[in-house]
Amino acid sequence: AVASAPILGTVFLSGGVLLGVEIAASRVLAPFFGNSLFVWASIIGVILGGLAAGYWLGGALADRYPSAWTLAAVVAAGGVAVLAIPLLDTPVIEWVLAWDPGARLDPVLCAVVLFGPMSVLLSAVGPVAVRLQVQAVRRVGRVAGRTFAISTAGSIAGTFVTAFWLIPELGVEQLLFFAAAALFGTAALGGLAGRLP
Repeated sequence: AVASAPILGTVFLSGGVLLGVEIAASRVLAPFFGNSLFVWASIIGVILGGLAAGYWLGGALADRYPSAWTLAAVVAAGGVAVLAIPLLDTPVIEWVLAWDPGARLDPVLCAVVLFGPMSVLLSAVGPVAVRLQVQAVRRVGRVAGRTFAISTAGSIAGTFVTAFWLIPELGVEQLLFFAAAALFGTAALGGLAGRLP
């Protein structure tokens, strides 16, 4: 097992970035699709689908490669996916609008391409973190409960900090770059921690 504090810090940050990007997603799509019910349903549905897929992926990775390097790699990949959003948003949205499968599917497709990979990768952090902390089978429930509680606390913090401070102060594009940089920094620290005895 690995020391819990750095792992739980990583889980908190990943949860915060995930929900922060979800809040920012509405600002990415709104100039093209408005702030409609379809837009919010698309964002929430895609993020929840990503959570389900990410929990499964994280569990599979954790059992096959139970190491701090796996955690660092997943966080870094999440950083790449977040960084891709401001780089790809305009071409992806323009491509979907040119195709135009309908007012309901347009924002769904944009959300899948732009926010799906990020949500899968960042939600995979939780199961990997649980696997790294478990020392005995009889403590799995407690470790999992604590880990996902901290992830959810990070998500709550990310929601309020993003909406009330980061977007008004930085704007959406700067926020996404900042979030990706935080994930890369966390992954680097996790990789270094993986080298320690």
